[in-house]
Amino acid sequence: MKEKKKVKIVVALIFTLFATWNIVWFASYSIGYNKYTEPLDEMFGEKMLIKDGYTYAVKKPGYLSFEGNIAMTASNQEGLIMWPNLFGEDEYGITILVNDERYDLLLDKNMNLIGNTNNRDAENVLNKNKEKIESLYEQARLVWDI
Repeated sequence: MKEKKKVKIVVALIFTLFATWNIVWFASYSIGYNKYTEPLDEMFGEKMLIKDGYTYAVKKPGYLSFEGNIAMTASNQEGLIMWPNLFGEDEYGITILVNDERYDLLLDKNMNLIGNTNNRDAENVLNKNKEKIESLYEQARLVWDI
């Protein structure tokens, strides 16, 4: 009889943990991303907006995943991507072109390098292209409150 009771307790615990994970995921999914999809239109089954030469899109996390993003891309393939984080600091990625060479930088909200901050190339690209990067942030702010 004790074995059956232990099995029932383990099954109930697993069910409770799974239900809790689903609730936390749904709150993150709804709260974290719905505010970014509001200004966008339904296009090709996705939430997108094409405005002033920029494409804005939201990729919500898949079921029970917390990784999604919002992205803005210019016609020249430069752009900004943001990974919203319900429980901490959002991270930003920038793609810029310098002399036909593509650079991808990981930044914080204040446009400071994060991750490998000892990379001199990344620092130089960031410092020499501050205006361009600020412009990308500003374009994203026109649609989203970031």
